[in-house]
Amino acid sequence: MFISPKWLYAAASIASSLLLLFPTPTSAQQRYPGAPKNMFSYRPQGRATAFIAFLISETDQSDADRHSPLYFRRRGGIGDVPEDLRGQPPYSDTEYGYETLSTRQGGTGPWVRLSLNLSSEVENLHGGYRSFIVYAVSTSPNMMPSSSTDRSEMSALGGVPWSQIRGWAYLNWDQWRMPDSLDWERNEEFDERWYAFGANVVQPLLSGNGERPDDLFRRHVAWHYLRFITEPSDPERHLLSQLLDWRPYARPRDFPLIRYGLHDEEGERQLALAEAGPSSSSSTCDGSRQPDSLQYSIINQFDYENLGPYVPEFVRHGMRTTSRPSDRMCNAALFYLRGLYFTTTKRDVPKSQPPSSSSSSSNADDIFNNTNLCKEQGDTSSCLRVADLVKGSCNSISSLTVDIHLGEKGTDEAIGLLIGGASTTTTTTTEAVIPLLPFSDTATPHRTVKDVRVDMKRVFGSDVVPLRDIDYIVLLDTPRLGSDPRDWTLGGITLTASCANLAQKMTMSSYSSVNEVVQNSSPSTNRQPETVWRRDLNREDWKIVA
Repeated sequence: MFISPKWLYAAASIASSLLLLFPTPTSAQQRYPGAPKNMFSYRPQGRATAFIAFLISETDQSDADRHSPLYFRRRGGIGDVPEDLRGQPPYSDTEYGYETLSTRQGGTGPWVRLSLNLSSEVENLHGGYRSFIVYAVSTSPNMMPSSSTDRSEMSALGGVPWSQIRGWAYLNWDQWRMPDSLDWERNEEFDERWYAFGANVVQPLLSGNGERPDDLFRRHVAWHYLRFITEPSDPERHLLSQLLDWRPYARPRDFPLIRYGLHDEEGERQLALAEAGPSSSSSTCDGSRQPDSLQYSIINQFDYENLGPYVPEFVRHGMRTTSRPSDRMCNAALFYLRGLYFTTTKRDVPKSQPPSSSSSSSNADDIFNNTNLCKEQGDTSSCLRVADLVKGSCNSISSLTVDIHLGEKGTDEAIGLLIGGASTTTTTTTEAVIPLLPFSDTATPHRTVKDVRVDMKRVFGSDVVPLRDIDYIVLLDTPRLGSDPRDWTLGGITLTASCANLAQKMTMSSYSSVNEVVQNSSPSTNRQPETVWRRDLNREDWKIVA
């Protein structure tokens, strides 16, 4: 049957007019059917602070880093983000009820569980002799208590945005009984507008136990609840919609709740505030911050990832995952590095009850106002006294060893090392070369050489050499005469030195994992030793070995 183009044009015009009069529902509106208006109640309680604790794992370094403030900041908060879901809903409908979901660890799932009781939150982790990191969170209407008799347990629908986190604290394994002894780190990006809210009352339909309308799944109920508490016609709830970044009235919105993180490096904002003036920062007791303080210069020399059991987990984790540690974290690191046991200073603190559901809101909100948060100015000098740790400082070395390992193919060529600086006084390059690998009949795969001792007198002209004068390292490749050029892989190189005036060692491991392909490019007819790899060194490359 033939249809006239005029009829097709007319039909298209009518369809366009209908779309203007009756817009197509958004994807969220299509997915979720309508709901009765009386399903929920909105009666937020007074503002309070809830807590969520994570066990610091030493067996899996990535797990430890996933619990750091820097990690949660980059994700946008505690909870699932779109990258975790990869476009697919990963939860069963049962899990959208906060009392019917299966137990989840690590702050994942449609609900994130918190507690108003700090001690029980840490104790329930059953970590044994492990360390923890605890986050303090301002409560909000997307949180609600359990319907059981214990109202200290809270569940947050969608998670906890970064701006809702008031701060965090690291705990050693035996500190959980003394919550007043914790040293809390403030979140400089906490939004104080969260103080206008508190947790809502129990919601039977959201718990998963209440009778819901037949045409609604629990996921639908959860979506409608967030829509309910962010109603734009109410000024308070309109503010909540901005804080939660949940405005389905303006644009389609779905789970997960958290979707935007902050990707700039942690510490840049605090550093900018410090440069702007003392009143702009609350990092120290007098409101100022000294980015290059003596204590920071001292502790920055340590390789915390490899300190082993000498320093507790929470200090190693905090110093490794924070680009600019606070004064309180520096204090803890310095006390441990001096051989003191940090928690012994806490045992004299009288035991006090942690915040509970029955306590007043002021108690929960005052956790950052105790003397441990910001010690009196007269006490801060104790941080500087730890300069005794590196008394005299390791500025010069009296011995030096080299470790080197190659990649999969290995090499049959000879490899030498040049270490240069202001005190290198040898007259010829040949005299200064440190032989690492001799010629070999076959290329030995994964070849490794350890503890090659450097003749200090021959190489540097002195038995004692200032570290600052060792400013470069060079690898020389010497090929066999008449051989064809072949490449090989440098796996890594590490230098270890003994301090001249201390019973201490320093290590330079900045290039311990290079995995770089190198090759002597001299022609086959005139094979000569050639520099195949070079790096400059500075004092900051050297770390103290525990």
